[in-house]
Amino acid sequence: MRSRSTAEAAVGRAVQRWRRAMQPWRAAGLSGKERRRQLLRRGTVGDLERKFRELRALVPGGESLRADQLFQRTACYILHLRTQVHLLQALSQLYGGAP
Repeated sequence: MRSRSTAEAAVGRAVQRWRRAMQPWRAAGLSGKERRRQLLRRGTVGDLERKFRELRALVPGGESLRADQLFQRTACYILHLRTQVHLLQALSQLYGGAP
């Protein structure tokens, strides 16, 4: 019975090491604020914010929306654009344009 508990403990330690390896800020003992600073230094959060601003500028009415609303509006806008493309392709074929 002792060997089983030893094996379970070893597995538990391995799992903890794996989690730390996947989350280096935890292994380094970083808080959320410190982690954000570290990401800003790397540019990860800055890149994400830049892309988010670009998306807001592309989607009509996106400037005043929260993130969840913006993503929903983006999905609707993509569907709208696809519908327009299909409609224009159908009109083009109807009036003798290239297929």
